[in-house]
Amino acid sequence: MKKRSREIRVAILVLVSVALLYYGLNYLKGNNIFSNNRVYYAIYDHVDGLSVDNTVVLNGFKVGKVSTARLIPESGDIEVGFTIFEENLRIPRNSVAKIVSLDLLGTKAITLEFSTDSVIAVAGDTLLAGNEMDLQSSVDERIKPLEEKTKQLLGSIDSAVVIVQSILNKEARENLSASFVSIKRSFQSFEKTAISVNNLVESETAKISGIITNV
Repeated sequence: MKKRSREIRVAILVLVSVALLYYGLNYLKGNNIFSNNRVYYAIYDHVDGLSVDNTVVLNGFKVGKVSTARLIPESGDIEVGFTIFEENLRIPRNSVAKIVSLDLLGTKAITLEFSTDSVIAVAGDTLLAGNEMDLQSSVDERIKPLEEKTKQLLGSIDSAVVIVQSILNKEARENLSASFVSIKRSFQSFEKTAISVNNLVESETAKISGIITNV
């Protein structure tokens, strides 16, 4: 009888030890097995390095963590499950679970963006998925317009350089000089012609005056 009683005590002690170990491991992982945790899901075409145990935040405040991630073979998408620790948090249906970078090192997290839907999502529901533009893509997006303007400016500079080079070209300079000489000669010829016309007009005017006087 005593032997059987001792075996029962040992069995109870083992069960309590296992329970405490299970609770301790979950506590260290941030899971409280006695709390009313809820799991929601979102399906992404890519997760950008998001993994189990990454943080779930709302307005910068930690409200849960990523609990599961599995590949959907048929589509290649990834189903991510995340646990919400805040018992009083109510997530509207059609809210977005967006994957974001928490810092410049690229630490990933899910941030919740609430919708205006009056219906509240329940545990097990699938929320809308979203991905924030990563830092590199964001920088590329901002630099792209500047790059286009720079290319246009460089094209204009190249055209100006070609024009200057053409002007500074020996043959072009000689042609330009010849053009100036031709223009100068044309002005001189025009000046002589104007003087001749003026003299002719004065001569004819004198003749006409004499004729009128004789009459």
